[in-house]
Formats: sequence, structure tokens, C-alpha cells
Amino acid sequence: MNLWHVGDSVQQNGAYKFRLTLEKQRLLKKKQEMRLDFRIDRHDIVGLVHHAWQYSFAKKESSKRAISEKWWNPLTYKLLDHP
Repeated sequence: MNLWHVGDSVQQNGAYKFRLTLEKQRLLKKKQEMRLDFRIDRHDIVGLVHHAWQYSFAKKESSKRAISEKWWNPLTYKLLDHP
């Protein structure tokens, strides 16, 4: 585990993966309705990540909880003292 990964928690990772799956399904359904190719292209990725990020890592409460669980708050020298 890397101590410098702020906001990296099991809950946030799970929420991100779940929401990314939902966003992919939504995108493919919309493409199908518009009779476009039923695939995810490179240019679709930014939008997918943007939408999934809002429901996982960008949530203030879960980020605060992750910081607290990793003992990063209150601010101490824990990260600086780590070998």
C-alpha cells in the first residue's frame, strides 16, 4: 500500500468501479438507440471517467473518511517519518 495515495480506499474504489460499469452501460444503450457502433471508443473514456469520478473519489465525505482511516488527519509527520 502506498501511503501517499490520498483518498484511496476500498469504498471509493468499489464505488468508482460500480459507477464506471453503469456509465458504460448507459453509453452503450445511448449509442444503440442512435444506431451508432456498439463499442466504447478512445474518445469516450474521458466522459466515462468524469461521470464515475463524481460518484466516488470526488465525494467529500468518503474522502474525509479515507483520510481519517489512514491516520492522515490531524496533520502529522506520519508520511514524512515513514522510511
